[in-house]
Amino acid sequence: MISIFINGALGFAVLLVTLFSLNNVEKALKTPTGYPYMQVFLDSTGSVAGATAMASIITVMAFSANIGILATASRMCWSFCRDRGLPGWQLLQHVDPRTALPIRSILFTMLISILLSLIVLGSSKAFNDLVGLTVAGLNSSYFIASGLLLYRRCTGGILPRRRSLASKDSVDARLVHGPWYLPGMYGIAVNAFACVYLTIIIFFCMWPSELPVTTENMNYTALVTAVVIALSIGYYYFWGRRIYTGPVVEVSGIFQNEG
Repeated sequence: MISIFINGALGFAVLLVTLFSLNNVEKALKTPTGYPYMQVFLDSTGSVAGATAMASIITVMAFSANIGILATASRMCWSFCRDRGLPGWQLLQHVDPRTALPIRSILFTMLISILLSLIVLGSSKAFNDLVGLTVAGLNSSYFIASGLLLYRRCTGGILPRRRSLASKDSVDARLVHGPWYLPGMYGIAVNAFACVYLTIIIFFCMWPSELPVTTENMNYTALVTAVVIALSIGYYYFWGRRIYTGPVVEVSGIFQNEG
């Protein structure tokens, strides 16, 4: 919890300094480097060496952050394959007995990330639309979680902390509050605010960023998102529903998978 406040305060301070140093927005946007933040560093320091050093720090931080993102994405891939929710789950659910790591899921996630990053070599517009899809996808996943949690809070579907899961089966299992949560109306207010905020974010991330709208600046996020949703629904309807029985529930430290 302390690290969240420390990083939030530092990030806010960096944002204030960056905005204060941003003298010419058009120059930063049209920089020959292709990265506006590098131009801001160059204009602020007046030195190529100084701007390079500052940009190197950003690069190292981004690389470090990508390690955590890869770990998260690969674990999500593995857990969904463990639940038989992804194509090829038989192969990707494997856990290496020596390292106790889902090596196959990690390599698969790395491969997909590398292939997607190559799109920018052919079309920066297509790559930006892909980035827009990740924004819409992440916020949509947050909205689904917050919306379902809000529904459960309002209907009394979450058991008190002292209670345990009613069933080891994921179909009959009941939700239980974790070690830290906001009780009563406080939690409902937070979840309601999150749903409203995410609705606004999802809505506006689908729109073009400038006028007049052309084929070059058109935002295809809505189209790409609709295609991904259609493919996901089609996979589940024609194949996934036959093998996917719900998430594995951990009861008393033991994974149970009914069906």
